[in-house]
Amino acid sequence: MRNKLVAERYAKAVLFNLKKNEHKIIIQDISSLREILSEELIKAIDSFLIPQKKRFRMVHEISQDLKLNKIWENLFQILVRKHRFIIILEILSNLEFHILEVNNQLKVSLHLARKQSEEIISAIQKKIAKLLKKDVVLNIQITPEIIGGFIAETESVLIDGSIKNNLIKLINISKI
Repeated sequence: MRNKLVAERYAKAVLFNLKKNEHKIIIQDISSLREILSEELIKAIDSFLIPQKKRFRMVHEISQDLKLNKIWENLFQILVRKHRFIIILEILSNLEFHILEVNNQLKVSLHLARKQSEEIISAIQKKIAKLLKKDVVLNIQITPEIIGGFIAETESVLIDGSIKNNLIKLINISKI
């Protein structure tokens, strides 16, 4: 619980130092960081076994590939100095959540059985946006196990329109 509160404070501090026109850029940087930061790398950067100077060089190299590299390098150095780099993923999630919230957006994972046309994805996105009363940012994943249809999920909402779920319901109804 303590790490969540600390992560929230760091995320709000970063958000405070951003201009509105940098929100989209920081979201792109967050996406890049999620690809770069493995569990092993995070542990190494947070480890007392590696000299602090080397850990500073590591975070410097990571931040150089990001668009808002000065903000990231500053945050990373503070986290290394305070031995809190271990919470970086929570900070990223918090920061993304707050930016989306400020822009009246919501991140939705959309599971599809197979790749769909932009037209179909757009129609699904509009329907979800209307239901949730927010602009929707989709994270599309191909999940063949659902057979067809889609599953849309946020942190608090699940919309299951999959064929697999409908078949399960049908089987359960026929048992009654």
